[in-house]
Amino acid sequence: MPRRSARLLDSMTMNPAMALSIGIALLCFSTLLFFNGLFWFAVLPTLCGLAFTALGLKMRD
Repeated sequence: MPRRSARLLDSMTMNPAMALSIGIALLCFSTLLFFNGLFWFAVLPTLCGLAFTALGLKMRD
């Protein structure tokens, strides 16, 4: 029986390293926005960055 993450990896077309790097880049961008006083503009990149990072970590397992 294949592991759940193996099935997820087979159905995804994105490389896990690419998802991780996009997630980390979005988190860095949102941190920059946050420290420049653009709090509300930092929300969407933060959520997307967390999602991409979690997806990349899930695909790596």
